[in-house]
Order: sequence, then C-alpha cells, then structure tokens
Amino acid sequence: EIMAVAWFTINPALGLILYSYLNIAEFAGRSVGGFFNYNVKFKNAHKTAATLFVYVFYEICDSILLFVSFPIMLVMRAACGFLGSNSAVLRASAVQNYIPDEDRGKINSLLGVRNSIFIMVVTSIGGALGDLIGIRETVIIACAIGMLSIFVNVFLKRKEISEIFMKMPDDISNSKFVI
Repeated sequence: EIMAVAWFTINPALGLILYSYLNIAEFAGRSVGGFFNYNVKFKNAHKTAATLFVYVFYEICDSILLFVSFPIMLVMRAACGFLGSNSAVLRASAVQNYIPDEDRGKINSLLGVRNSIFIMVVTSIGGALGDLIGIRETVIIACAIGMLSIFVNVFLKRKEISEIFMKMPDDISNSKFVI
C-alpha cells in the first residue's frame, strides 16, 4: 500500500486523487462482498481453498498493480475488496470459533500489537528499499516474499487449516445460496 502511494505521488499521470479512486474501488468491492457474504455461504469443505485463492489473488494483483493501466487497477482493487471481505469473514469466524472464549481477547490484542509492529518495520524497510532499487522492484520483492509466506504458512498447512474450518458449524440451512 505504501509503495502504491509513493508510485502515484511521483507519477505525473496519476497523482493522489486517482489513488483515492483506488481506495473507493476497493471499498465498493468490500461493500458488494459484504452483501454477497450475507446471502451466500461457503460449505466448510470449501473454505480453505477459498481463503488460499484469495491470498494468492491478492499477491498477484499487488505484484502487477503498478504495471497496468489505471482502469485495470480499479477493477483489480474492486475485485480484491470483494474477495478480501469474504476471506476476512471466513478467517475471523473460524478463529473466533476455534479459540476458547477466555483466551480470545488476549490473543486478539497480542495479534494486534504484533501486526502493528510488523507493519511499522516492513513499511520502513520497504520505503528504504524503494529509495534504493525503485518502487516497482520493491513491490515485486515484497510480493514474492508474500507468496512464499502463503506457500509455507497456508498451502503447506492446509490440512491443519481445514481442520479449523471443519470444526465450525456448517451454517448453510438458512442461506439463499451455498458454494
């Protein structure tokens, strides 16, 4: 995200106003995705594959974002918003169902602190790297690291992740559509 802001800032054909349109497109995608998620339910057996697909899709879109035309950027951000909102709901509900009630608050707060520290460190490293080798090159490296992380932490552990999803109640009885 920070590299996209830098790219839009230094690119005279783009600018921060067009960057704000990307955020609007992602918001619109998330809004439509929320409506979709409310009306369509995933069977537990499909949740791991859906989550993995969204992670990979996000990394691919992020890796090529700065190489495509602005209209394609808008479509990609809207698609990421749509898919991301559905993935977030799947992930959050699985975690909330899996972690005991008495530990949930502590774990969520520790994850929040860890994520904040991680974002500060990675943003600083990314900014410095962007100054050294270029913004697009930094994004490619970051996305390659992200893809490797998805492979190690999600793809290789998909059986364990599936077990977490399978422990959830398969709440599809009152859904309009089921995937």
